[in-house]
Amino acid sequence: MMENSNLKRKRSFAGVLLLLLFVAIAGVVYVFQTDLKQIFPGTYPGVVPPIQAKFSFLKDRIKIQLSREPSSDRIVVFAYDEADRQVAILKPIYDRVVKIMPGDLADFRVDFTKGKNPGFEVFKKANNLMEEVNFFDLMLAAKAGNLKFGVQECLYPACSMCVSACPVIANGVITMPRLEDGRIHPLIHHGGCPRSGKCFTLCKMGVIYKTDLRLSVKPDFLDKGNEDWSYFDKAKGDEN
Repeated sequence: MMENSNLKRKRSFAGVLLLLLFVAIAGVVYVFQTDLKQIFPGTYPGVVPPIQAKFSFLKDRIKIQLSREPSSDRIVVFAYDEADRQVAILKPIYDRVVKIMPGDLADFRVDFTKGKNPGFEVFKKANNLMEEVNFFDLMLAAKAGNLKFGVQECLYPACSMCVSACPVIANGVITMPRLEDGRIHPLIHHGGCPRSGKCFTLCKMGVIYKTDLRLSVKPDFLDKGNEDWSYFDKAKGDEN
């Protein structure tokens, strides 16, 4: 009888130990998963497609009509010089229209001859004008010389917060290639993305945005209805 009683006690004690061990493991797993959710919320970033534009070179202005609502209330207009450098100006947008006026001065220049990381020069610092580049004249010269010009929503390399903040920047998850039309546009390699959310949180221009887990949610301005090129036909009367 004594042996049976001792055996029951041992089994009961072992059962309590197993229960405590299970609770401890469950607690560790819960804390670990909660911590992971805070670091990696599971939301991949998305990138808006390059915006299209139609340029009208008029006598007293250059009118730029955008194909859709942009990701910000400002956009970068660029033109290349003969040294293959991108010269750019940041302009406000009104009803999908941007205007370049005579006397508009460029804001910065990007030099792609510097190797992997392009060189970057700012023309204006605070209230000081470091270099005066007439952007209106540069646009006319680019058109006449068959050089590249266009618009882009990304501010890189004037802003590189998304690239700098990426926890796995060394893996090249976010890159900033120069496209064939001359614009700089971000590219995200989702296979190595840690889903930290830092890139779309810090993107000032809204070019990188938050998606859901299946990468199926896009901002309202990318709805099919906003890709309305008939807008250009309606606005033809304004070009004269």
